[in-house]
Amino acid sequence: MGKLWDITDTHLLVEASGHIRSVSFNQLEHFHVCRPKQMKLASGDRLQLKSNGETGTGRKLANGELVTVNSVLSDGRIRLADGRVLEKHYREFVRGYAVTSYASQGKTVDYVLFSDSAVKAATNDQQWYVTTSRGRKGIRIFTSDRLQLRESVVRPGRRALALELACESERIEEQNSRRRVMMVGNRVDDGFGHCLFGQA
Repeated sequence: MGKLWDITDTHLLVEASGHIRSVSFNQLEHFHVCRPKQMKLASGDRLQLKSNGETGTGRKLANGELVTVNSVLSDGRIRLADGRVLEKHYREFVRGYAVTSYASQGKTVDYVLFSDSAVKAATNDQQWYVTTSRGRKGIRIFTSDRLQLRESVVRPGRRALALELACESERIEEQNSRRRVMMVGNRVDDGFGHCLFGQA
């Protein structure tokens, strides 16, 4: 774990373990930047892990995973209810009591509390399905605009892939090209030196 010291044109200077080290911009994908924050933890608290990793014994930690705190050890490690232990250097987590629909994919809970922003772009049929299919026993929906929510949940959420957009662009260009050929191929001379476009 280190602290950002300075930024140059080619690298970062990071202070770690009392030494200042140079980190090339090429290496940026190999570490995460986080903001330190004090957080009191107690047995039973829920956390959402925000980075993949491993415990000291090699057990996996998955980004987005919801875990429950069993205890905080005297050396700063965190024992989880499932027996895994978060090492002192693993501090990439947030409170896990509320998560986004996106983060809830693949998870099941007893009850879902869904708070809709009433912003059209925020809700669509796919997001609605993910949200409403997470709860085993029930769901409670909170919205400030019932009509907008009703309209949004039937709006398709599927976005076109770049390859699909490229293919569509090629298809349109091909159609336009055929139209130009048809227009040139259907010219009719009216006998007075004027070119008219005839019908095929």
